[in-house]
Amino acid sequence: MRHLLLVALPLGTAMLFGPSLFCFSIVGPEQVDLLSSQFIEGIGVFGCDDHMLFSSLPAEELFKDSIRTNPTWPTNGPRVQVLSYSPEGLGLPAVREAWQQVTQNGRYKRFDWTLKMDTATAFHPDRLRDILSLHCSAADCGPMVLQNGAVIPGAAQALTKAAVDKLAKNQLASCSKDVAEVKCLQQTLQQGGVQLVKEQNLIKDFSASNSMRLCTLSQGSFFPFLAWADYMNCMGQAGYSAQPDAPSNPAQISWTRDVLQTGYFVRPTMFCWVLVQHKGEEPKMLKWQRERDLGIFACDGWMVISNASAREVLPAEAWHTDISVIQGDTAGGRTFHTAHGKVISEPADAGVYAKAWQAVFREGTFRSFDWVLKLDVSVVVIPERLRSALNSLCQPSDCGSQIVHNFGGELLGPVEALSTKAASAMAAGIHTCTSTAQWENQPENRWLASCTSTLGIGSLRSSLVLSDHKALPRPCDTLHGSFSPYMDLGYHALCLKQSGYYYIEPPPTTTLTTTKTSTSSTSTSVTFTTSTVSTSTMTYTVPKVAPNSIFAWEDRSFQKKLPVWVLTAENEQRGIPFAMELGVGLLTLIALPVAGYFLCRRPAAPTAVDEPQDTAQALLRAAGAP
Repeated sequence: MRHLLLVALPLGTAMLFGPSLFCFSIVGPEQVDLLSSQFIEGIGVFGCDDHMLFSSLPAEELFKDSIRTNPTWPTNGPRVQVLSYSPEGLGLPAVREAWQQVTQNGRYKRFDWTLKMDTATAFHPDRLRDILSLHCSAADCGPMVLQNGAVIPGAAQALTKAAVDKLAKNQLASCSKDVAEVKCLQQTLQQGGVQLVKEQNLIKDFSASNSMRLCTLSQGSFFPFLAWADYMNCMGQAGYSAQPDAPSNPAQISWTRDVLQTGYFVRPTMFCWVLVQHKGEEPKMLKWQRERDLGIFACDGWMVISNASAREVLPAEAWHTDISVIQGDTAGGRTFHTAHGKVISEPADAGVYAKAWQAVFREGTFRSFDWVLKLDVSVVVIPERLRSALNSLCQPSDCGSQIVHNFGGELLGPVEALSTKAASAMAAGIHTCTSTAQWENQPENRWLASCTSTLGIGSLRSSLVLSDHKALPRPCDTLHGSFSPYMDLGYHALCLKQSGYYYIEPPPTTTLTTTKTSTSSTSTSVTFTTSTVSTSTMTYTVPKVAPNSIFAWEDRSFQKKLPVWVLTAENEQRGIPFAMELGVGLLTLIALPVAGYFLCRRPAAPTAVDEPQDTAQALLRAAGAP
């Protein structure tokens, strides 16, 4: 367990996470299958910080095929705003109504940019952030809309918050019905004094080209990709999943908490805890994570809970890993439920996890952090993306009492995130959730969702917190904050590589050899002395760079602003860490004599005779030897 005094850094979130994005799409019937696949994967508009969907059909009608055929489809799936006009052909009346609902809803005001994206437009939000950040900072985004050429592109429209404010006053009302949507939008924005800025990399439109469609890292989005296989092929080309061990992998950089000054953390801060079995595969995985600062150990604060001591669970790491012990079995039983006509077995572990939550509440360290996260041991954690996903939900100082639903309106158990106020409310009222009949005979995630609802804790939705691969195994990616389940060590490491993070073996070392010669004198009588000369050789192994866990991180614009003292692979090649060591060594050599000079100037205590340092010399002087 780590006890820390946290001091939040005065850093803007835009510098750390890039511009925030609010996205919306108008969906026609022919795009539903593609949208359903995007929802399961957590990409498209679901990969933005927040989103809205519009259609002429309600959600239960729009997604009826997915609800009927997909066993993983959540009970509370995507939310859809119903339009009174049919969106077929993306006619101006439907577009005007969608913009009206966006501006009246007002959620866009929390974000730097508003993006109207076609469902068939493939895009990586982080690539778009890099492009958008070139035009304005979060604190100085005037009314602006991006053009890809002479006109605003229809498949990817990017407006600053100030530009949407201008649009809200007119609502495209000055255009006749036969005017094209893009032309009407451009005309309305120009009349409102919105600046039109050209950005060639905003979107690559293949609709008018017969050439091979190649999606690159330099473009922000790509259109059109109506087939799911083509869509994902484009996403892969654009860096959605990193290619392990590729020579083009970007800088290797230590994690933020290693880079920043000790005791300083980027908000929102995360306190993570895990319940671990004392036997089997879980202790092996936890040991592997502890050695590398992965899993919960990548969070700002952490807590390990088990029914056995640290010596039993993590013998080799017990010296620096505290474990909070709870009584009883930590596995729980099994229960069954019916879904899509099938009987499904699931764990009945609510009672076990209620004990674990109570241990977290008793210990109390979670109150010093912004978010409290329960993680499974098998979860692959990408700390900075997880932090970014939580940051997009609410400002750390204004989150209120919230739990994150990480798959539509449902809560999946591998990653459960509560704001600190929500955790405090649960700590005060957990007895209410453990008093009903048979409450412990259900999955812990279902119990937690019910408990937080009973206690009046609000809920937020995020597709970025967790990418669950249990039902549909697939590569990990460079967008989501965590992936589950990966209990096998090899696949766990592979997932990290696919997400852009690499564990680097301990850095190269330099061997230094020093020889020390000393002379000592001894005496057996007052008439003669014996001198002995001894030589000792000592070998030191000194690391060239600080022995932190170092990982590869996909290139983001804000990383280029990091100071030179960050231990990156490029800095190592340029000799910056060695130069730092040399500088520290020179300063030490200068400081020691100066300190010795001042120490030696202290007045000695008055004594009649100075005592000799060598015992043999004292004996000789006492005998009157010359």
